[in-house]
Amino acid sequence: MTEKTEADSGLQAKPARLPTAASAILLPLVGLTLMWVATISSSYSDLFVQVYDCAANPSGNCVNLAAESVHASTFITLAGIAALNLSALFGRKVAQRAGNSKFAEAARGFTTVAIIASLISAVFAALGVFIQHLNASQEAPSVIVSLIGTYLPIVLYAVLVLFVVLQAFVWKKGDHDDE
Repeated sequence: MTEKTEADSGLQAKPARLPTAASAILLPLVGLTLMWVATISSSYSDLFVQVYDCAANPSGNCVNLAAESVHASTFITLAGIAALNLSALFGRKVAQRAGNSKFAEAARGFTTVAIIASLISAVFAALGVFIQHLNASQEAPSVIVSLIGTYLPIVLYAVLVLFVVLQAFVWKKGDHDDE
């Protein structure tokens, strides 16, 4: 009697998958990398913002143009911090399904710390947008520039923080309690 192997019976071996706990740890790190890329991109986009226009004013006083424009860097930074928050949140969800091994417990702890750190970064970024608006100019910018350039990012940061807090700590579906 001959023994059949998997290759003989037509069954193919499943490709090796990354363990669940390892992917839970990897997700916040990918989000951190995306936030780093967004931070570099936002700094690069600010190089193209003309801040002062001295030729437009015949009296010789320079006019601050930065207060009268919406900066793309604000929204690029928002996208990077959102990527960090959402990847940490998704990593936590994956870690909750990882089982009860020591590595899975470490993954749950790491993703909890990653969520808290990403929430702190979102709060400080929202404060930075607000303080930047206060220091932008002595003259008040137009209403549209204030709404789009300042208040919209602050509201989006608040929605992001609220969503992540509710998803991570309030609406839990697992049996695992945080230590």
